[in-house]
Amino acid sequence: FFWVARMVMLGLELTDQLPFNQIYLHSIIHDSYGRKMSKSLGNVVDPTDIIEGRTLDELAARVKRSNVDDTEEAVTIRGQESEFPSGIPRCGADPLRLALCSYRTQSDVLNFDISAAIQASKFCNKIWNGFKFVQSALGDQFCPDPDFLSYENMSVADKWMMSRLSSAVYSVNDGLGTYSFSKATESLEQLWWFELCDIYMESIKPRLKQGDDMEKAVIRHVLYTCTDTALRLMSPFMPFITEELYQRLSAQASLTARSVCVADYPVVEEVTWKNVTVESDMCLAMSVVDTVRNLRTKNRLTKQRQPLIITCSDLKTSNILSEYGDLIKVLSRSSDVTFDATPPPSADILESTTLEFARVHIML
Repeated sequence: FFWVARMVMLGLELTDQLPFNQIYLHSIIHDSYGRKMSKSLGNVVDPTDIIEGRTLDELAARVKRSNVDDTEEAVTIRGQESEFPSGIPRCGADPLRLALCSYRTQSDVLNFDISAAIQASKFCNKIWNGFKFVQSALGDQFCPDPDFLSYENMSVADKWMMSRLSSAVYSVNDGLGTYSFSKATESLEQLWWFELCDIYMESIKPRLKQGDDMEKAVIRHVLYTCTDTALRLMSPFMPFITEELYQRLSAQASLTARSVCVADYPVVEEVTWKNVTVESDMCLAMSVVDTVRNLRTKNRLTKQRQPLIITCSDLKTSNILSEYGDLIKVLSRSSDVTFDATPPPSADILESTTLEFARVHIML
């Protein structure tokens, strides 16, 4: 607050203008146990320690170079040994920023845990690896056409991915507008990690190898649109990695490379692909996929691909799931998917009845 007041007074005195119109006062940052950070407890975390990483010996050496007395020095070092027994791993600036923004700050205190920065660092690795897949899929000759995508030439997986992108743009903008930064970061992780990488990218791998030219072109445009939009969405939270990848994406798409910092921020009006029906149908399909995966894991069928038979409770559900048959086949690692067939009366079969709308049978 005092720094804000100082900047306001200097701005009015020197320029006769307010330096800003809104301020955000965040919670007091405590350690993971809810204790206020203090030298005597040895739980003070320097942001550069998280960014660059520190061993326990380096943390202790810095305490010894400080101006604390011998008694407090011993207490501080013991506190560090308890709080950071293996030191502080190197996370980077982007993960630290993302971790701090991911906390819900509608309370008086924020109990910061370094594990949040470590998890955010893993998310950055996921962004990088996912981007490498996009680069490979786009190829060297890709040139984006903003008017290329249409519902007529898109598969159900493509429509679902673009719908989820629209939902993410809305959610992130709403989170930023209401200062609910945790809502924005949660939406970004859901979009990139689970929806784009774990579901869409995995589902399109066979289509990129076996599909026709039109199908591959649609996939490439969906990947480009999602990646370009996602990088611009993530830029305020992770400016360094998004800048690097945005420059590479622009160069690969033969566009004039601009900084992601000055690129237009995605708004709801830019991405108008929201489709509630497709998202609802996809939830049914993913329920089947999750059930098959759990059944395979429970029975240690991690490498083999077996035929899958799905018996639906009604014709409407059967028609919906049939449309997602190829996606279910790929994501559930099945050799084949058949709907509404009666499984043979054999002992060589695994059955799951956990779904209300269908039964799944894995043929051994």
